[in-house]
Amino acid sequence: MTYYIFADNGLLNGAGQCKCLNMANIEVTEFIYNDYIATPNKYMYEEDEIVLNPNYEEEQRQKEQERKAMLNLTRGDVFIGLIKARMMDENTLRAQLEQMPEETDEQKIEKMLALNALSNALNFHRGHSLVNIIGQQLGISSENLDMFFETNDYHYLLPVEPDETEEEIEE
Repeated sequence: MTYYIFADNGLLNGAGQCKCLNMANIEVTEFIYNDYIATPNKYMYEEDEIVLNPNYEEEQRQKEQERKAMLNLTRGDVFIGLIKARMMDENTLRAQLEQMPEETDEQKIEKMLALNALSNALNFHRGHSLVNIIGQQLGISSENLDMFFETNDYHYLLPVEPDETEEEIEE
């Protein structure tokens, strides 16, 4: 069987097992054909041939970071998690945030913005700076915050003992 990836105007436009009219037809191995079908952004058209996209891994990391930043939970979900994991309600969290240092104007502004967001947010977005500030104040790792927002599982907010592994937390 002969496999082709189609290119037009320097862009990859698809793949098939027969030639396509009005497009460049680059003959490829079955492996590359199947890999292109599964992950088309991994390949690019350069100088009349199919080559691996050198930026593919970075582009995928960036897309994943953007996806995680858009994850959100309702105000209720966040406080249910904090209450279950840390016995921390909004007032307790507010008191914790009020203890943030105010040595510089930047720290004062960050503290004011965090307290304002805490009071007014109906939803908490993972990419919002308030979530990172809360995580720092409570000693919750960025990875655990990601997983909490991904799963809404309060176990990711539990305090971690110094010798405890992440696998033990998941149990």
